[in-house]
Amino acid sequence: MRQSLRIALLAMLVVGAVITRGDGQNPKPPDKPKIDDKMKELMHRKLEHSQKILEALLTNDLDKTAQHADELLKIRKDPNFRAIKTKEYDIFSGEFLITTEDLIKAAKNRDLESAKLQYLGMTMACFHCHTYTRDYR
Repeated sequence: MRQSLRIALLAMLVVGAVITRGDGQNPKPPDKPKIDDKMKELMHRKLEHSQKILEALLTNDLDKTAQHADELLKIRKDPNFRAIKTKEYDIFSGEFLITTEDLIKAAKNRDLESAKLQYLGMTMACFHCHTYTRDYR
């Protein structure tokens, strides 16, 4: 009986070690999509224009505000700009489009307060999209 108990315990230890150890390799998580150089360049240009919009709003230069917001829309239209093909990404991208278009309208209408609010909305759309994209990746 003692011999049977030892064999049973030894068998359980071996099985436990095999289960715990597995095949000796840790499962590798799937590769995350990488951002290519073209996307990085577009995002850098987008950041530059966003900063120039802030500067223009702070100095009440609504012509430059509209000009740089228009440049943001051109960047958005670049086929390399789309980071992910999901409904959620499309929603955030649409939010960016609408607020940027409204920013241009406000600037052209010489409505500084509305332009400021649209800039904040545009920036929030950027935050939402970047958070989503990082979490998705």
